[in-house]
Amino acid sequence: MPGLPSGIYVSEVVPSRFDEGTVYAAFDGHRQNDFGTYVFASGDFGQTWRPVAADLAGEVVRTMTEDVKNPDVLYAGTETGLFVSTDRARSWVRVKGNLPTVRIDEITLHPRDNAMLLATHGRSIWILDHLEPIQEHAAAQAAADARLFTPPPSAMYRRTASDRNYEFWGDQTFFGENPPQGALLAWHLKRQAGEVKLKIADAATGREVREISGPVLANSNKPGYQAACWDLRVQPVPAPQGGLAAAAAQAAGRAQAGGRAGSPGGAAAASPFGAGCTSGGRGGGGGFGGAGGGSAGPYVLPGAYNVSLVVDGKTIETRPLTVTADPDVALTAVERKKLFNMAMEMHDLQRVVSEASSALTPFNTRVQELSKEIAGRSDVPPSVKTELEALQKELSALVPRLAAGGAGARGGGGGGGAPGGAGAAASPAARVTQPKNGLMGGMWPTEATMKAYEEARTAVPKAIGEANALFARAAALAKTLATFNLTLAAPQPVKVTAPRPARK
Repeated sequence: MPGLPSGIYVSEVVPSRFDEGTVYAAFDGHRQNDFGTYVFASGDFGQTWRPVAADLAGEVVRTMTEDVKNPDVLYAGTETGLFVSTDRARSWVRVKGNLPTVRIDEITLHPRDNAMLLATHGRSIWILDHLEPIQEHAAAQAAADARLFTPPPSAMYRRTASDRNYEFWGDQTFFGENPPQGALLAWHLKRQAGEVKLKIADAATGREVREISGPVLANSNKPGYQAACWDLRVQPVPAPQGGLAAAAAQAAGRAQAGGRAGSPGGAAAASPFGAGCTSGGRGGGGGFGGAGGGSAGPYVLPGAYNVSLVVDGKTIETRPLTVTADPDVALTAVERKKLFNMAMEMHDLQRVVSEASSALTPFNTRVQELSKEIAGRSDVPPSVKTELEALQKELSALVPRLAAGGAGARGGGGGGGAPGGAGAAASPAARVTQPKNGLMGGMWPTEATMKAYEEARTAVPKAIGEANALFARAAALAKTLATFNLTLAAPQPVKVTAPRPARK
């Protein structure tokens, strides 16, 4: 080999996985007090060799590995850290991040998880999850505007059927940093973008199940590599508009999330993994679940999905994503589907309640203002004042029922979903949260949850019917008030699907 001292130690020989005639070799001369860089490649079964140590000058190469998916990608462990090449060793770049300056003795690529494990001379290992951005780096650089990297399969971590409390089982304690609980989605932008969105659709039906956009991706439109997490849930119900409604939704979100920071309804802390990512473990987790006080959606079913990167309104790329079930959850596919459908019923009812609450809050404010305006008006007949007074009284009773979604939820909890006392009995909105949590618990729901589910699917449509009837009376009253130059905009009726027959 050209320029290779005699008697030098062979640190690694790397036959190519992709081309049987290609082989790489690294040599280590520090035992002879030689700290030169000696890395070579051959394309003719070792008959001739060429040096490929560009950008590695001064580095003693301890180990080398060829990528398992891309033949152009090579990894080199040196005395001072890790280097990667994306052009078959023509150039090398140091991997930084949180990898300390430490000798790398071995590199192992996990074939299932597509992760890199480094054995360091710091007497520890270092793991780099998700090698897709490295494997597809060259393609990203060649892309015109942006590139969506291949999403790795995502496992749905759920509570086990035995409902063990992991925090108190010493032999199951894991001291390392868990990956985000959800699907990690990464992309590369060539230039500053105005708006970035991620859309997830069911691969079989094409139906969109989630859009990640808005404030949560506000800082993800800059040039370079970006990442975000999908918590494997359907689209959340937006928080109701208005003071009372929003405050109640915040309370409901905190109750549904169990008060965990960064979980649905709570304040999401910044994560090094990307926008909306939270560390794995038990709990809601995963980002975007209900930021801003909304209600997190049910977890999607295991299966095939498509992820699309949308930049400034243009779909740049769509890639498949596989969501796998947690094998520790003892539910059949039929049971999972049934629970998903039932949870979606509750989720849709939450959406209806949110719409009604958003309409009721400003309407209630305007009715109170009108009550004051006509109090001293002698030209308004007493019958009209009485009708407005009756409307205001009925409205005052209805608003808490549809806006106080958190009243009963605080007594429910994520797993049991049992009715939460007087607050739940008074508020159909609160009744929805409890069974929805229980139906998403990762096990077959309790009898109390099933009972709460049946009650909610009857009580909420009934309350919405009362609201629609009130809106109709308000519309008639608004016409009368208009003759006295008084304005009252009655909300539009809220549509709700009629409840199906009770399940056995």
